[in-house]
Amino acid sequence: MWRHQKFNESTRVLITCAILILVGSAYTQATKVSRQVYEQDLSAEQAKYVALQTKVEAAQQELDDSMDEVEVLRVEADEKAKLQIAEAEKQALQLVKEAESKADTIVSKAEDEAASVAQSQLNEAKEEAADLIAQAEQEASALKAAAANESSSYSAAAAPTSQKFQNCTDLRGTYPGGVSSDHAAYQPSMDRDKDGWACE
Repeated sequence: MWRHQKFNESTRVLITCAILILVGSAYTQATKVSRQVYEQDLSAEQAKYVALQTKVEAAQQELDDSMDEVEVLRVEADEKAKLQIAEAEKQALQLVKEAESKADTIVSKAEDEAASVAQSQLNEAKEEAADLIAQAEQEASALKAAAANESSSYSAAAAPTSQKFQNCTDLRGTYPGGVSSDHAAYQPSMDRDKDGWACE
């Protein structure tokens, strides 16, 4: 019986050791599995991080490239704006010159028309004055002729064949309108303009 009891204790010890070995082995195996899973998960996360970092760097590079393109476009826009402003100023200056030229042409035309109108009016005034002068001369000639006829008739009827006066004032006392060259009182010295009429 003692042997049987001893055998049971030995078996229990062996079973306990086996169980401990199995448990330890299982724990070790589980630990190995857990570590492998952890390492795999860690590697996967690291890979994800690397991929994400790569994407971030690519995005940063695209952003830098975009900023460079934006700067190039800004410079081009500035240059284009400067060219457009210069062209607009050039066109504005050209329009101003054309307007000034048109204004000068209009003013010159107006001056020419005004000068033409003034010259025409002056010519008309001269013609009217010439007509008035001619009419006045005709009337004066008619008056002189009438006075001469009257003086001749009066002289032939009443005056002596020869009359002498000291000067025109003396002569006008008798003949207020003067005398013609065929009158007895006519003296060449009293006919200053030599028109055949003395003391007119």
